[in-house]
Amino acid sequence: MNIESVQVELLKVPANMMYEAAGHAVSHNWHILSRIVVEDGTEGIGWLVNTRPAFINSLYEATKELGDLLVGQNVYKNEYLYELMNSYGNWVGPGGFLNMAISSLDVAIWDIKAKLANESVSDLLGGHSNSVGSYASDRLWYSMPVEELLDSAKQHVVAGHNRIKLRIGKVDNISEQINRINSLRKEYEHLEIMLDATESWNLSEARSFGEALSKAGILWLEDPIYHLDFKGLRELKENLSVPIAGGEHLYTFESFRDTVDNSSLDVVIIDLSRVGGVTPWIKVAHMCESANILLAGHVLPEFHIHLLSAVTNGYLVEDMPRSANITKSRLQIEEGNMLVPQGPGFGIELDEDACLEYKVR
Repeated sequence: MNIESVQVELLKVPANMMYEAAGHAVSHNWHILSRIVVEDGTEGIGWLVNTRPAFINSLYEATKELGDLLVGQNVYKNEYLYELMNSYGNWVGPGGFLNMAISSLDVAIWDIKAKLANESVSDLLGGHSNSVGSYASDRLWYSMPVEELLDSAKQHVVAGHNRIKLRIGKVDNISEQINRINSLRKEYEHLEIMLDATESWNLSEARSFGEALSKAGILWLEDPIYHLDFKGLRELKENLSVPIAGGEHLYTFESFRDTVDNSSLDVVIIDLSRVGGVTPWIKVAHMCESANILLAGHVLPEFHIHLLSAVTNGYLVEDMPRSANITKSRLQIEEGNMLVPQGPGFGIELDEDACLEYKVR
């Protein structure tokens, strides 16, 4: 089945609330939305989301240019199409910018492949389970007062979550963060809490803070130090009683391989856009499986629920609804688990009126 057309759109979607992440104010979620149509009229969609406008127009243009390569090609040959795009842009790769330009197109290809097979992407990739454990991470920023944090947690619990993830920035004393955790626990005894340190500590701080946080009973400690400090991460993994998670900042298969070979993480988090789409995501997932490492997804729950449910080491999907304002379909949470959407492809129905309203290019 050959590809007849590729359309790429740039959307500026308002965030549900203003917040600060990694030192940057966030007011919008920028989407690069790719639509691929094959000769029988079947359309596949894929997108990436970024909270900052830096290089977003350049990334949009690069995605359009790569999309032109796909016209006339057989949509079933995802490995060939991925290599076609990767080879075309290899002078600005590997990884990084090129991976992100490829990603939404590769996701759209898999959406079409599953639709043509009348299966979900999860089933097409192996269909290991019908649900995956989930956690909420929206509206849980380190800049929020405790009262607002408790209110956000209440909304997530009502929605069916029993796990949430808090962010933490650079701190001089960890006691304030432990007090925030204890306040949440006092209100919701059953709630499991994870902490994302956003690579804001050095190794000495991570040792000290990590030990205190492990006693507070968190489910995992994410990105305590720089993601390529394999030796430091392994030391934390071996000496702290709390699991160490990370990986969202990795782009290439080789960087994931080095992470696995150095036994530096308990849980590997894959960012679908940064790794370059479904085709490389699955390869990284199976490599982690061979080392008995659990997997989680970084944002993009609409796609990650299918990928994590397709593999035996899928652990947790992050419920971060940055695209809720452009979709009519909604992900379902039941008792701390996200259900795999029914229907062919990724099971996503776009709100076309909203896409048109937020379209800037």
